[in-house]
Amino acid sequence: MAVDLEQAVRSMYPFLLDSETFLTNDAWVLDSGCGFGLTSEESRFVEKRPDNGYMFTFAEGSKHTNTHIGTVKLYLHGPGGIRPFQFTNIALVPHAILSEYWLQRGGYQIIGSANGDFKFVLYKNQLVFVAKAINGAYYIQSKTVKERQAFCHAVKTQPCKPLALPGVGKVEAALKEWHAKLGHLNKEQVITMLTKPVVAGMPTLKASDLRQVPFFCTTSRYTWTQMVR
Repeated sequence: MAVDLEQAVRSMYPFLLDSETFLTNDAWVLDSGCGFGLTSEESRFVEKRPDNGYMFTFAEGSKHTNTHIGTVKLYLHGPGGIRPFQFTNIALVPHAILSEYWLQRGGYQIIGSANGDFKFVLYKNQLVFVAKAINGAYYIQSKTVKERQAFCHAVKTQPCKPLALPGVGKVEAALKEWHAKLGHLNKEQVITMLTKPVVAGMPTLKASDLRQVPFFCTTSRYTWTQMVR
């Protein structure tokens, strides 16, 4: 899946994978080991409240206590252009870090590229921005007002097509099709059968891909209610 996703991005949106030659004050580390997002830029907050209940230790051994917790707004470059994103649980301290933990809790999906050069960040199975590996860490760049204005002047009139996670549409269609064909069997039973097909014409799919599909059937719910009664 990681290889397919990277190939699709390279084909449709190669500008998202251009190497960043420098980092600015608007560069954020995408970190898998940090429970909170961190920033020293007070102007990034759209909402914050006083809070000094956390002590953060950084790689060089320095320790910092936060002064506030709140929500920041960043302007990130994705397939649809430069768009605003709001991230919660950001602590005001002298570093700029986004927590993968909190992003995933908020519904984002994070997929690493096969060669480790990128991390693709998706929301509802659509690519929204890309983190790039620089000197051993993954960075995203929030765009300044001037950069956003320059992009708006240069953007083409043709709208960008959202990039969906490879194969998700086909997987969802197959799950719903065989759910109905098998008499509205519950999702887990259908997944079991699709991973080890026993019915003629049934495709073979990965359980991990099938479980990513949001799925609800009122007929299954009605049948289960009748059985319970």
